[in-house]
Amino acid sequence: MLEEIETLNWENRIREWSVKCINSLTEQKKSQLPSDIIQSMWLGYPGTTEEQILSAEARLSVKFPPSYREFLKVTNGLNFVSIYGFKFYSTDEIYSYTEGVPDSAEAWIEAYEVDPLTDEEYFVYGKEQDPNYFRPKYMQTALEISDCDCDYNNDNGVCLLIPQVITSDGEWEAWIFDASMGGGAWRYRSFDEMMNAIFN
Repeated sequence: MLEEIETLNWENRIREWSVKCINSLTEQKKSQLPSDIIQSMWLGYPGTTEEQILSAEARLSVKFPPSYREFLKVTNGLNFVSIYGFKFYSTDEIYSYTEGVPDSAEAWIEAYEVDPLTDEEYFVYGKEQDPNYFRPKYMQTALEISDCDCDYNNDNGVCLLIPQVITSDGEWEAWIFDASMGGGAWRYRSFDEMMNAIFN
C-alpha cells in the first residue's frame, strides 16, 4: 500500500484545461474540431452514468480506482490532450492492454525478467524516476484507457492503469507508456496524479 493521494476537482480542471488547450491550437487544428466543442470550450463528453461504469467494471472484472470513476462521471472520455496527444476512451472502449497487444507484454517481461527491480528502485516517482525502471509483468493485468492523436504523438503511446499497485485509498498506479524507441513508462501514484501532470 502507498500513501493517500488527494483527488482533483475534475470539472474545474477539465474546463480550465479545455479553454487553455483550444486557445493554444493553430487555426488549422481548431477548424478540425466539432463546432460544439468550439462553442462550449469543453473537450470532454457527457458524464458516465453509474450503470455504465458498473457495466464496464463487470465486463473487465475490476472495480475502477476512485479518481478514475470520478473522472468518468464528469466526462465519458476526453478528446486529445495537449502535446501528449492522448484521447481517453469511453467506458465502452476500455480494454485489457494484453487484449490489444498480447505479444508486447510477454516480450517486455522476458527482457526484464533477467534483472527484476527491487521495491526501492521501483517506488520512485516524479522527476527522480527513470522511465526505464518499470515492471512489465504488470502489463498482464493493466487496462488501456487511451489512444493517441498521431499528429501529436507516435502510435505506440498509451495510458495504462495498473491494478497491481494500489494506494491505501484504492487508487491504482498509472503509466504513460511508450513502446517505441526502446520503451519506457512514466509512472504516477494514481490516475489523477497522471492527469495533473498532463494538464500542466
